[in-house]
Amino acid sequence: TTELQLLDAVTGKPLGERMNISPSDPVYFLHDFNFSPDSTLLLTGSGNDINSGTVHLWDAMTGELVGGPFAHNGTVGAVEFSPGGDVFVAGWGDIISREMSPAPRGYAQLRDTATLLPVGPVLECDGRVTEILFTPNGDTLFTASTLGVNARLWDVDTLQPIGEPLAHGAGVLAAAMSPNGDIVATGCYDN
Repeated sequence: TTELQLLDAVTGKPLGERMNISPSDPVYFLHDFNFSPDSTLLLTGSGNDINSGTVHLWDAMTGELVGGPFAHNGTVGAVEFSPGGDVFVAGWGDIISREMSPAPRGYAQLRDTATLLPVGPVLECDGRVTEILFTPNGDTLFTASTLGVNARLWDVDTLQPIGEPLAHGAGVLAAAMSPNGDIVATGCYDN
């Protein structure tokens, strides 16, 4: 079982009960988690690295489940709240393998934080999504993945790609956005 425990950052004491991320699958891994901008919610993304993943939305003070699990047909590799906290996004996809046929695919889906309903269409990415970032104003979404066209910018209002894909020689494993949102740094496992 994969569990997550919240701790008081001042005292180091546990807050609430442990959150059970994978009650029925002993090989689930927690891949990403993030707090909402107001620190009241915690979003988790997990999966078994084969064909199954989930997203959970938790009360950050009590550890109680408030949304989900939202099931996906691949490992959930990245989750993120928008800067305003009104939407969250999860990215998932197939395991990392260049030999898979058809080629591995990845996806990202925005959801309304209040209603938990999907917002717009599912975004198609190449390979499992490993990073999701919002610009500080929330107008632009950045996704990075493991294969093919490895990174892309999206207009949050239209959910259409912005510009050309940002190709890398290999899968993007890490990314960061500058505080002003003008620069995205990516790291991949290319030689």
